[in-house]
Amino acid sequence: MKGYRKQEIARRVGKSVSVIQSWTDQKLVLPEIIPAQGRGIARVYSEKNLLEFAFVAELLSFRLRLETIRAIMEHIRQSDSVKDFFTSVRWADEYQLFFSTDNRESPDVHLFRVVKKGTSSPAAEMIDESDSPAVIFVQLDKVLAEAKRRMGVK
Repeated sequence: MKGYRKQEIARRVGKSVSVIQSWTDQKLVLPEIIPAQGRGIARVYSEKNLLEFAFVAELLSFRLRLETIRAIMEHIRQSDSVKDFFTSVRWADEYQLFFSTDNRESPDVHLFRVVKKGTSSPAAEMIDESDSPAVIFVQLDKVLAEAKRRMGVK
């Protein structure tokens, strides 16, 4: 299994080392190969982690709040139905994953929906472009596809 240090992740994702460190400290991405173990031990990230960093960067390009992105990442890590989101081709070939939240009504309530391609699905991918989006609706599998494209991953 190939391992990446934060410097390589930063270079590949196009972010600074301090941003990569911050995203790790905020638990947006959890190092899979060597997790945080105290001072002097460098974290080592997996190829899946590299893709997770690229995915977070894509979500930030939509101006989503870090709290919202953390909720998305935690759901993907904890939900049995989507744990393979970053590693399985089924998200490119068979299924779609939608995320929505309403920041006006209940910003801590996040809805996730898995839809088999070819069946009825929610409205097309949309992000409210205002400075403080109220209703957020994101087709996460499309965001992942763009992150993979930017990383040169199939």
